[in-house]
Amino acid sequence: MNLIAGNENKINLTGLGALEGQLINLMDNANRSVRLAVLQLTLTFLHHYATQMGQAAPNLQKKVVQFINDSDLQAASYGLACAELLMGMCNANVNQATIQSCIALSKTEQVQSSEPIINGLSKVFSAAVKTKTVDMGVIAPLLDATSLNTRVSAKMAAVVVNTSGQSSSVAQQLIKELSSGGDDKTVISRTLALGEVGSLSDLSGIANIIDTIAKMFSADNDQWRQAAAICLGGVSIGNTSFFLEKVFKLIQQSQDAQKFMYLSTIREIINTNAECLGQYI
Repeated sequence: MNLIAGNENKINLTGLGALEGQLINLMDNANRSVRLAVLQLTLTFLHHYATQMGQAAPNLQKKVVQFINDSDLQAASYGLACAELLMGMCNANVNQATIQSCIALSKTEQVQSSEPIINGLSKVFSAAVKTKTVDMGVIAPLLDATSLNTRVSAKMAAVVVNTSGQSSSVAQQLIKELSSGGDDKTVISRTLALGEVGSLSDLSGIANIIDTIAKMFSADNDQWRQAAAICLGGVSIGNTSFFLEKVFKLIQQSQDAQKFMYLSTIREIINTNAECLGQYI
């Protein structure tokens, strides 16, 4: 199978009806090292023989989804890579199970600092939008899964928003919701989501965005303040030339108690995209 997979679509697979069954059987019954190899092999087949693998795609997608969980992050990263390619070969009903697994994975502690998983999830959600597997309705369950400890869910909501071309309108809606207040979970999730949307899109055209975030630095709730600091860092990344000068002015004007939170904003920028600060160092 390795020889076939490496031949760049030069081999006709129509006579290999047992190939799908062999791949699925090995995913089910082999040991971990073999399963990982089979997932990599499946990924290679999908890259090189996408057209010919079309008929097998639904069954493969149903099988690959079992690896999209936090029990084995290496297997999950391969599973996500396969799922992204299979997304365009399957109908929305088949793909929905994959999306539900991705939502569940995005809120687990183990994936919050895993770049391979975050990148894999981002590609799956982007593909899901492009194939009309999901629409803006998926934002609600992603935000429901968002907290200070599970920010990847907010990142995936931002991917959906950005891929859908709805960044400005969603940002304005989030600001409207934040201006109205709400319970801790709602305020924190919306604040984090606003920052993630801003990290992928330029939100400098929204007039009251900095004021809305800056007000939260004076909130009594420490988690609100933490979320605001992270949010301001994310929004700044979307247009550093516009936002960073204003962030530094806010730091100069802030009280000592607030300066620490603004430093958290700078830390967020450094952790996400340190190059943004190049001209200020």
